[in-house]
Amino acid sequence: MILNGKEFPISELIDNSLQSLLEYHHLHPDTVAIERNGGILDKSEFSKTQLNENDQIEIIKFVGGG
Repeated sequence: MILNGKEFPISELIDNSLQSLLEYHHLHPDTVAIERNGGILDKSEFSKTQLNENDQIEIIKFVGGG
């Protein structure tokens, strides 16, 4: 799979779930926006989304500041 423009082996994950990808990268679902194959995923879909080898995933992390 392509993750943020770079090859990422899906075999590194416990399973093929998006939740597993977030856990692997120590990301909390409330702090990210995720695009899969050109479409933005709703946060309610994160826990049930299964990833494929040919997916293109972009993860955008929100950063607070002031």
